[in-house]
Amino acid sequence: MVNVGLNWLLIPAYQATGAAAATLLADIAACAACCWLAKKEARLLPSGNKLARSLLGCLYVYLVCQLLLAKGLGPGATVFWAVLWAAPGYFAILHLCGNRILAEFKHGLRQE
Repeated sequence: MVNVGLNWLLIPAYQATGAAAATLLADIAACAACCWLAKKEARLLPSGNKLARSLLGCLYVYLVCQLLLAKGLGPGATVFWAVLWAAPGYFAILHLCGNRILAEFKHGLRQE
């Protein structure tokens, strides 16, 4: 309902950008509702420290993408260079921050 309502409001004024923004806001609302309902049933939400580490990695990826967009490359080249630069940097940040899941994955690879 949130998506339909926001689409109705935003598409006439902002066309495709309005549709994308409406979908993003509706997904954020759905995620927030799920988190609010789930926290009563299970401890699914990360602690502040874990969340800060994840946000640091996300910030890095965002900045790399913004830098590449500012260079004015075509869509294909932007995606190629974003993956080439952002993915290794993101995993390096996870490694430096001591991400438990990444450490378990690396440990599993060593055993095989």
